[in-house]
Amino acid sequence: MQSEATRSFAKFIWAEPAMLELHEINSYYQDSLILRAVSLRVPANVRIALVGRNGAGKTTLLKSIINAGPRVEGRIMWDGAELGKTPTHQRARQGLCLVPEDRRILGHLTVFENLRMAATGARLRADVIDPETILHQFPPLVPIRNRKAGVLSGGQQQILAIARRVCRGRVSFCSTSQPKVSLRLSWKRW
Repeated sequence: MQSEATRSFAKFIWAEPAMLELHEINSYYQDSLILRAVSLRVPANVRIALVGRNGAGKTTLLKSIINAGPRVEGRIMWDGAELGKTPTHQRARQGLCLVPEDRRILGHLTVFENLRMAATGARLRADVIDPETILHQFPPLVPIRNRKAGVLSGGQQQILAIARRVCRGRVSFCSTSQPKVSLRLSWKRW
């Protein structure tokens, strides 16, 4: 039997326009079925947490959404349009991103240099955000802007990895694999 809160939340989820919808997703690594018949609906401007034990398929689901690894069957809808075989780089241009567990920051560069590299790499896009602006949208990075990224704590590296991705342009759906408890940001739709 469902509680009133559960029923209210379910009505909300289905009443709001969907930003992301997954319909009967199956994900495979080679011939191994990792995820079976996963369906999910995420309304716009909603934060969700995907929680599960190690090996449950959380990261595989995130990679499936952005087309970064597993072979996927089923339908993935983004802002009402089916993504189908849309390549990863085009999904990123549409605002989907994944900050991987290993973060892939450049440890020998400072925090600010990491942001500048991200902006420089995406300079042909009209929606690139100035690294100085990004730095101030992620306040924990301001006092450590000149620190080498390789000596940052895990939480600081995670914040830098997210800021670096936001610096490259429009982000509407950002997923992080293995986020840290210390990661406390006021998230808004960029």
